[in-house]
Amino acid sequence: MSATNRDLKELIAVNRFRDDLYYRLNCINIELPDLKDRGEDVLIIANVFLRRFANQMGKQVSGFTNEISRILQDYPWPGNIRELANLIRRAVVMAD
Repeated sequence: MSATNRDLKELIAVNRFRDDLYYRLNCINIELPDLKDRGEDVLIIANVFLRRFANQMGKQVSGFTNEISRILQDYPWPGNIRELANLIRRAVVMAD
């Protein structure tokens, strides 16, 4: 499995990526919108991470406040899903 946020066809056109490797890797192409463009999905994904990390760490965490939910939805998420996961993990670690 592999993933990238680069346009590999564009990189091939400027000789920055091998076309034979592209065709070897490109079995199934799944395009997903950036997290910042997912609206309320951000909260659904954040809650999945919250439950997962709370369970792993044995913490009792009930959810997000309305203010935090609004912040999570409004944030542009330049690091995309990995940034969200890391933020939620840190929040669970620091939760009382």
